[in-house]
Amino acid sequence: MKCKNCGNENNEGAKYCSKCGENLEFQKDKKSSDKKLMIILSVIIAIIIILILVIALIFKNLKNQSLNVTINNNDLNKITQESKNKVESNEYKEEQNNESNNDDVTTNNIKMRELNIVDEDSTSILTDSFKKDYGPYKVIDGDKTTVWAEGVDGPGYGESITLYFDSVHTVKQLKIVNGLINSYDGYYKNNRVASIKISFSDGSSQIAHLSDDNTGYQTIDLGRSVDTDYITLTIDSVYSGYKYDDTCIAEVVVLGY
Repeated sequence: MKCKNCGNENNEGAKYCSKCGENLEFQKDKKSSDKKLMIILSVIIAIIIILILVIALIFKNLKNQSLNVTINNNDLNKITQESKNKVESNEYKEEQNNESNNDDVTTNNIKMRELNIVDEDSTSILTDSFKKDYGPYKVIDGDKTTVWAEGVDGPGYGESITLYFDSVHTVKQLKIVNGLINSYDGYYKNNRVASIKISFSDGSSQIAHLSDDNTGYQTIDLGRSVDTDYITLTIDSVYSGYKYDDTCIAEVVVLGY
């Protein structure tokens, strides 16, 4: 056995070094302990690596899942689904409305009408390889197959569109067509709004929730009448698309007097 202290080769089974007198049994025990320690450290490191991989996989799966938003009936904003039609695969069947958006609506003995929007603006606009127009005026063009799409990286939290009226009006309701509904692929590939912040020129705001799997108009009844000359709609949360991270809104109608 070779002495680690002086390097002298000793007979097998020797307890002490014949040259320097070092305890060879102690060296042997220390070598065995070092080996056991290395094995324990290797096992601990392997367990830590496995835990990190498992946690990363869990977060990845959670990120890929669509946000599940439940409509809270206690909110001031009460959502009414006018239709809940699934869009057909590979084609879109235009929804037949029984009433025009321009028709007067009577609520609490007060006739509401669609308010005149004279201008619009947005914090960002999507630019893609197809060179399609995703400007904010697409939400008021009366065509549910066109959309405003935000143009920032990620789902567009905090991005908004602003619709300006011809004067100060009392706003009571909003009707929104959510998502890109020109086809099955368009609707589920892209993000849809789950909750939206509605802000007014008087400085007030409120949050409304929209349902998913709904390609018709969804009506948002405001908890109170608001006198304002514009409304701003800000993306608060989304239902995730399975391919693209762009959030789309097809149509917005503002009702009041």
